Amino acid sequence: MKLLAIIVNHRRPDLVAKGLESLEPELRAIGGGARAVVTDASGDGSDNQIEQTIASRGYGSWATLMRLDKNGGYGYANNKAVAAALASDDPPEYFYLLNPDA
Repeated sequence: MKLLAIIVNHRRPDLVAKGLESLEPELRAIGGGARAVVTDASGDGSDNQIEQTIASRGYGSWATLMRLDKNGGYGYANNKAVAAALASDDPPEYFYLLNPDA
């Protein structure tokens, strides 16, 4: 994988949905070398809404939801996603940290 985009959600699944929508053409242009992951532990059920957005909009081939066991803040969530990606069989060369309100 060449690029991993990470969006951290905190009770704003609507903004995450818009962020994924804006990423779609960019990540598809890169092809199979790009993915997006959304981390969540906001405790408000937004993880289910984000999962539904990924499924209903057909983002499942390039976007995944990483459910965290606790809300440790923005840096914690990004670090968890980065660590998991680096430990994978196909670690990314680049990371793109995207705020959901960007």
